[in-house]
Amino acid sequence: AGAVSVRFQPSETRATLGGLIVLTLTADGVSDLFGSPMGVAFDPKVLRLNDVVRGNLMASDGQTPLFSRNIRNDAGEASILLSRLPGTPGVSGSGGLVTLMFQVVGKGSTEVRLTELTLRNSQMQTLSAAPPVARVVVE
Repeated sequence: AGAVSVRFQPSETRATLGGLIVLTLTADGVSDLFGSPMGVAFDPKVLRLNDVVRGNLMASDGQTPLFSRNIRNDAGEASILLSRLPGTPGVSGSGGLVTLMFQVVGKGSTEVRLTELTLRNSQMQTLSAAPPVARVVVE
């Protein structure tokens, strides 16, 4: 299985206290993508994760994928599972995996990063992808 480009859009952002930050995790050039468990880490003194929304890539053929999220703001982490339904093929192409919606609760510079990113194809082989980082500066 080949390498896939995964990144946050935007990769850097500035915000003010009380503001909202929206980061979309995108994947480019996937082939036969079937599932992706993810772990997200952030600084709970600066950011609060309000919601995680499924992107369009895993549903690009009209099939609704399995999607679950567990947000633990006190710990500054979230677990996300995105998977195609059993018996359906993987998807290919580029697009959004998930969108993270943060509330700014403190000042400072911080990062949002993936602590886990496992992209698998329909044969359960791992597609290699470097976990991206997004930089956030709160003024």
